[in-house]
Amino acid sequence: MAAPRRRRTKLGRFKKKEKISVLIDHNYSPGHICESIYGCDMCVPGIGRLIASKKFSPNMWTVGRRIVEWAVFVERLKQCQRCKCGPLYLTHTTIKGEMKLGLGGFLYVQCQQCLMLNRIPYGKVHREEGKRGMPSFCVNTKLGSAMIDNVGGPQRMNNCLTTLDLPPINNRSLKVMERRAGKLIENFADENMKAESKRAYEKEMSEIFQSEQQAFEEEICDLGVAVIEDEFIGELLGSTPQSEVLPEIYHCRKRRPETISVAETAKKRRLNFLPRTRTGMTVCADHAWQKRGFDSLTGHTYLLSKENKVLKTVVKHRTCGVCKWWRRRPGQKPRHHRCVWNHKGSSRLMESEAGVEAVKEMNDQGTPIAVIEGDGDNTLIARLKSNLGLTVKKKLDKNHCTKNIGKILYDMRNIKGIRISNQVISHIHKCIKYIFSKNQGNVNGMKENLQALIPHQFGDHSLCHARFCGYKRVGNNEKYTHRSLPYHGPLSDPLLRQKLTEAFEPVIAKSAMYVDLGSSQACEHANRATMLKAPKHLHYGESESLDFRVKATAASINVGRKYLSEAFAKGGLSPGHYNIKYSEKLDKNRELRRVKMRQPDVKRRRLILKQERATQKGAYEVSEGSSYQSEVGLAENQDIEVIPEAVPKPTFNAVSKLKNMSPTYIVFDLETTGLSKQGIMPHITQIAAVEMHSGNQFTCYVLPKVPIEASAEKVTGIVFDGTDLFVNGQKVDALTISDAIGKLLEWLGQFNTVVLVAHNGRVFDFRVISHAVMLLGKHDEFIDKIDGLVDSLSMIRSCHKNLKSYKQECLALHFCGETYDAHDALEDVKMLSKILKCAVTNVDFVKASYDTHNHLLQENFNSAKSQNLSSLHVLVGAGIVKIGMAENIAGSGLNLHSLRVIHARAREDGLRNTFCSKNSIGKPRVTSDNKVLDAVIPKMSQFLSA
Repeated sequence: MAAPRRRRTKLGRFKKKEKISVLIDHNYSPGHICESIYGCDMCVPGIGRLIASKKFSPNMWTVGRRIVEWAVFVERLKQCQRCKCGPLYLTHTTIKGEMKLGLGGFLYVQCQQCLMLNRIPYGKVHREEGKRGMPSFCVNTKLGSAMIDNVGGPQRMNNCLTTLDLPPINNRSLKVMERRAGKLIENFADENMKAESKRAYEKEMSEIFQSEQQAFEEEICDLGVAVIEDEFIGELLGSTPQSEVLPEIYHCRKRRPETISVAETAKKRRLNFLPRTRTGMTVCADHAWQKRGFDSLTGHTYLLSKENKVLKTVVKHRTCGVCKWWRRRPGQKPRHHRCVWNHKGSSRLMESEAGVEAVKEMNDQGTPIAVIEGDGDNTLIARLKSNLGLTVKKKLDKNHCTKNIGKILYDMRNIKGIRISNQVISHIHKCIKYIFSKNQGNVNGMKENLQALIPHQFGDHSLCHARFCGYKRVGNNEKYTHRSLPYHGPLSDPLLRQKLTEAFEPVIAKSAMYVDLGSSQACEHANRATMLKAPKHLHYGESESLDFRVKATAASINVGRKYLSEAFAKGGLSPGHYNIKYSEKLDKNRELRRVKMRQPDVKRRRLILKQERATQKGAYEVSEGSSYQSEVGLAENQDIEVIPEAVPKPTFNAVSKLKNMSPTYIVFDLETTGLSKQGIMPHITQIAAVEMHSGNQFTCYVLPKVPIEASAEKVTGIVFDGTDLFVNGQKVDALTISDAIGKLLEWLGQFNTVVLVAHNGRVFDFRVISHAVMLLGKHDEFIDKIDGLVDSLSMIRSCHKNLKSYKQECLALHFCGETYDAHDALEDVKMLSKILKCAVTNVDFVKASYDTHNHLLQENFNSAKSQNLSSLHVLVGAGIVKIGMAENIAGSGLNLHSLRVIHARAREDGLRNTFCSKNSIGKPRVTSDNKVLDAVIPKMSQFLSA
């Protein structure tokens, strides 16, 4: 039997099969049953179209975090957009999905009344001028500005977002956000730089005009002219040179009796006339490349005013990423894009070409440039004259000039037979800076001072001026010392003088160029700030991304951190509450830091720290040997011997933190097997301590590991038979030294800010206990529990200087009028506590205190001294150093062999740097006294050279 034919629609499609329903009694319909977990168009109208969209995610709204502006979000939840019923509820059944657009997006919430899907935005939106389509979320535009300002490219941004568990964003979308924000920042920066250019130009022209008028009025007064007419002066100034104006005014005095005063004339002229000696303003210029070397694909130039405001930026690109992509596909028409390829020459040419372009744009906008301050490493001035017909004056940068001369001095160290130390180079470098600073505008003075510089260092003062030479000021008959040269005496090497004279001949020949120096330091700061937004190891130069970062740097220099909020406001975005607050805080801190950095004491501190770093670096290098050098690893005999680290010498300075505390003073005493002999410490037989105010006591006997000396048994009454301990014939319970120290530290732990006090403790008790805890490995715990030590003997001696004896028995009789059972540790501490209450005050305790670690340092120092001192006796015998100096050298860990190695590596500079370098407690290794070093180093160098 043939199958029944299916009916077709008008379009020729088969109709769906009709479902056959069986009618039965009481057949009630159960209603619509949705088989989809997301809903269908019947129960959720419009859901089908949304599910087909690529940006719509039905269930991803439950994953990760979102950035939501609650004010906007809650406002849109007030009512349904169709039926106006509300509010809309957020539940798992009403939320049907989300559409994620960057950090923004829409949440789709169904109305429970009319079942309509309401699109709830996560935050504010804005629309670009001239753009159609959906508006952009403000948070996405600000995300693009964050990429430009501090974060970096798309990958870095997604790293940041995913770390916060925010959804990542497609790289292409991030570039769109960056371009949208970059245009805002770029427009804001261009307008700001144009306004700053106009302001700087008007200010400088006004200042020059006022100075010209002041000089002009002084010339008029010298000619005897009392009054002149305002309009007549303006007419003359606008048509004839100033040299011709003065005689004309003088002769016209009788022809114009109806005149006004010179002061009133000058006041009006300052508002109406332009300066005659200058046609443009002064800027400093410098160029930087994004890659080190001269094969960089990009570079940028800054022009800054005298007030360190950016006036113009130019970015040069040797490539364009989009053009390069289309060149690999010949025959296809490149898409429209913002091509950044604007330089076809070498990287070296970028600086001159960018400078020409910047000057041309400044002239076109009505702020011409007459003087450019910068280095002399480019041909900008010649190209300005050739390409634009402009004659611009060039001012060399002072820092570059001094650095170039300093480089010549450092290069002389590579000449065979030349010995010039870092101290000599620093001194000559300082003299050059002084000459440049004090001879600005004085051609003869500059040349004469440069000619006298080298002879002055060698004791020849025939060319010196008294203003710069102390020898001429104090007189030839008095002894003159070079304070900054080594050993305060003139240099004497004839070969060094010849080479220095030859090296300074071209410097002297260019003395006229140094008369009028400028500074491009502000440009160096701008270049460094650019590197923070566009690091050298990241390449942003194939797109406009680098231009955005350079413009952002310019805006941040001119306006401060608040440039972002102002750019947002100008672009129609909200400035941001937290952005404004944080920007104000950063700008305030920056201004405070800028004021602080200009203070003389802060500058002096920076120089001191710089010198300390140089000294420390030299000491490290000379102690390590040749650790890194070209082809050093190929040498057969490599100098890798390491000089021992500095052993610090204890200082025994007062503990300053005790001044602001309420310390707990613990009187402490030990009984031992004897006295220390030749650095060998005795063993402890009894420990006793008492807290001064409460009288809380601690005492225990200790089993020694060596026999007790007879003299100690007689004094203390403590006897050890090898197994048990007896006191005055009575057996006592005794602990091992480890248990005794542990119980002592546990007892001390109940007090705050513990200070141990012992009579003659610095010489004996504290040394013994420190040695014991060090051997037991409990020195760190000992230091943590005890904040300071006080020797009561030295403290009472400094407070009471006229006593006959300072033994504890005599002090008890003098201050307390009592006698007691001496040489029993517990009785000793009880009586010492009474004596201290009568004899000293809390201020005396603080003055006499010192840090707990000093005794460990003392033991290490003494150990190093005993090992190394014997090798230095030859220096003492030769009269090079005294015994005290030799002990300091030996105690710091140096012996004669170490000194020979240091001298062979770096000569006198190495010895000086090693002696002055800081040890672990921040003190000089041997000494930093220049008088001592000047007396010792030359003799030691001569001895070690023999």
